[in-house]
Amino acid sequence: GKTSLELGDAQAAIGFFERALQLQPGNAGTKAALAGAHVMAEDPFTAIELFDEAEKAGPIAPEYLADRGLAFDLVGDSRTAQYYYRQALAGAPSDETLRRLALSQAISRDRKGMEQTLAPLLQNHPLMIIHPPMLYLGYVGMSVPFAIALAALFAGRLDRDWIRSL
Repeated sequence: GKTSLELGDAQAAIGFFERALQLQPGNAGTKAALAGAHVMAEDPFTAIELFDEAEKAGPIAPEYLADRGLAFDLVGDSRTAQYYYRQALAGAPSDETLRRLALSQAISRDRKGMEQTLAPLLQNHPLMIIHPPMLYLGYVGMSVPFAIALAALFAGRLDRDWIRSL
């Protein structure tokens, strides 16, 4: 089932996890995994019910708490979603869970929280070293051609010979 999820085949994962639940009906981990597969299949309502059942059967592993948060985000309950994202991050930190938390915060209009959540991801990325100078060069490098094109447009010289006049 986990391999099916990694390959993006939610329906196959659901089939595997349902079969596993037939063999061990009270297994909290399998119920949580099945719930995660339902999140991937874009069925958050079933996923939430399964997560609740899994929690009654035992503790849910941190890697499934991020999916539980996503299920609540999909039904519009950002506050609960952010609670589970934070629990997932406390148990098993991951960049994907941080991105989900930041997106949930942005959707719920918590700009400050979103910026604080994303800051470590942006600061620790190696390409952020070259980002500011590349952005500057892009703006500067495109400003001259843009100005020339606007001048030609305003002068009404849109034929092939307009660049030769420079």
